[in-house]
Amino acid sequence: MEMAPLFFLLLVAFGTAEITLPDLPGYGYSDLEPFMDEATVRVHHDGHFAAYTNKLNDALEEINTLSPGTLPEDPVDMARNYNILVNRLRKKVTQPLVIKFRNNLGGYLAHDLFFRGLTPAKAKPTEYSGLQTLGTALKKSWGSLEDFKEKFLDESSKFFGSGWVWLVLELKSGELMIMQTKDQDTPYSAGLEPIMCIDMWEHAFYLKHKNDKQGWGQDFWRLVNWEQAELRYLAAQEKRAEKYPVAGDGDL
Repeated sequence: MEMAPLFFLLLVAFGTAEITLPDLPGYGYSDLEPFMDEATVRVHHDGHFAAYTNKLNDALEEINTLSPGTLPEDPVDMARNYNILVNRLRKKVTQPLVIKFRNNLGGYLAHDLFFRGLTPAKAKPTEYSGLQTLGTALKKSWGSLEDFKEKFLDESSKFFGSGWVWLVLELKSGELMIMQTKDQDTPYSAGLEPIMCIDMWEHAFYLKHKNDKQGWGQDFWRLVNWEQAELRYLAAQEKRAEKYPVAGDGDL
């Protein structure tokens, strides 16, 4: 089953699809304390995430006016097919509009996955609650869950500039990988399915952690929603089985 963003909603009016800003998924602004402070959650969600959503809607409206019917409705499908879509759009829209579309599409999708991937620490009976099939795969790839966390933390701690660190599934090989992307790029267009991510833009951590990226990375682990990561991994494996049926059968 394909996983669209949990709170994704399309409102079709006058031929233009409007994407709405998702609410926080099941927790309040202060519920991630003390690991993520209320002020950061508010400015991150209501400020930055909202801005990407609004600017993406602006870009979609412009593109739909100049090239009706070119874009799919689901933002995830837009990202997966980004290179093909851009080739179709180049003769109809300006390069600045293409950049606006790319940046805000990535910002919307990454923030949607990020906020859905968090849960209050007090809501987790154990550190790895909800981790089953994905846990087995992580141990196979990194030896242990702690070794995986250490590698992921290392990638986030040494991140230079702004961007994201991801756990992804490579569909063709079925391998799990940790990767960085700059700015608002996402793994989708490279044939990778994201399982979880941490936001390494300063707006995600600076009010509480200042320039301590390692401290932010350590606190992030206290908030990871492993149930969501498990669901995303299973959905990614289903997609792999659809795209590569022979290769995918043995890994589900």
